[in-house]
Amino acid sequence: MELSSEIRGRPIKLQELERQTVFQFLEAQASNQPDQEAFVLYDQDCNRFSLTYRDWHNQSHALANALIEKGLGSDDTVIYISPNNLEYPVDIMALFKTGANVIALQQGYDGDSIIECLLKFECSVFMYHLDDKHPTQASMMQEVTKQFCQQSSNIKAVIAPASGAENIDFSRRVYSYTDLLSLGQSLSMSDMNMITSRVHPDDPALAQETSGSTGYPKLCQFSHLTLVLAALGTARIIGVDTASRIFLDLPFSWCSGMWAGINMAACTGATLICVHPTLTLTRRLTDFALKVLQDEKCSKAFLLPYLIYDINELGPLVLKYNFECLQRVLTGSQPVPLDLLRKLFTLLPNTEVFLSYGSTETALVASQKLGKDSLGVSMYGWMEVLDGVELTIRDDEGRVVSKGTIGEVWFD
Repeated sequence: MELSSEIRGRPIKLQELERQTVFQFLEAQASNQPDQEAFVLYDQDCNRFSLTYRDWHNQSHALANALIEKGLGSDDTVIYISPNNLEYPVDIMALFKTGANVIALQQGYDGDSIIECLLKFECSVFMYHLDDKHPTQASMMQEVTKQFCQQSSNIKAVIAPASGAENIDFSRRVYSYTDLLSLGQSLSMSDMNMITSRVHPDDPALAQETSGSTGYPKLCQFSHLTLVLAALGTARIIGVDTASRIFLDLPFSWCSGMWAGINMAACTGATLICVHPTLTLTRRLTDFALKVLQDEKCSKAFLLPYLIYDINELGPLVLKYNFECLQRVLTGSQPVPLDLLRKLFTLLPNTEVFLSYGSTETALVASQKLGKDSLGVSMYGWMEVLDGVELTIRDDEGRVVSKGTIGEVWFD
């Protein structure tokens, strides 16, 4: 049975029973549309950079080749830390190809906490990039590298950026990122292709942090197949296809930045339009984000409530922009008051909004389609559970309760 996108453009087709990894989808995109932009990224200084599907595939292939040559494989766990940049999708896909399990930590950890994670999870590889706007980060990461090399008994590699790491001793276990890319391009791909072919969709691929909204943040483990299903499930809600241009301002290290960002691009062939999170999360340049939405002709957008609040505050100023290409908006993650969407529809009257529910552990599991003329009070928030998801009400011991009994919502 085939699943296909409804929206115009070359349809995304997936054999329902075919089990693939994210990087296998990427390989298909690089073959089918090599010159299409996979990522357009605006950095903290509002400069535009882009990465095509061909370059994404080739660079991740070269990096994976070098990592495998250094001994990285399916038995390894990697701590990865990076700001939003074009290296992030390249690195994640390269690490997936090696079969290693990646723990993607968010920015903001201090050095002691990073060391604690490296040792606690028995990591053999530490890979990071620096945030240019945080000048003290370089010295902190250099100290983390030193401590990791001294304290770990199973270290295989530290991969550090050449820029900003001048004081790092690039010994036989510490490698320059750019040198590894060059090495991977010069080596034969035969060993890498053999190892990559052994990566199974059910193998562990990625561990990401929860938000901590129900307590302390914890790590959630995902397989390659889970990442694919999360990306395609989200894509089907808002009708993503290869012609889609999707606005995203979330950190890639967030679960939504991963399955609605990096993995969705690889699995669907769409173009991801990324505004650096600091431009919107800190309310610095909401106006600039709207200009990007217009100029890049975004047809889909992930707008979390914080950005919708900021857009509404601009009021009539929003009307100077032309959003005729914006068909659908996905929102959620936090409570979304009805009045918030009513105000948004006065600014975007022709756009459909999909109210969604999910978590780090489950990705999206339910949604509700809303329009300017279908914003009824009585049914607001009544979402449909997505195909393949089972909803039950259970008691404290995990047993399904009878109708009318209060309990906890479970999604399977």
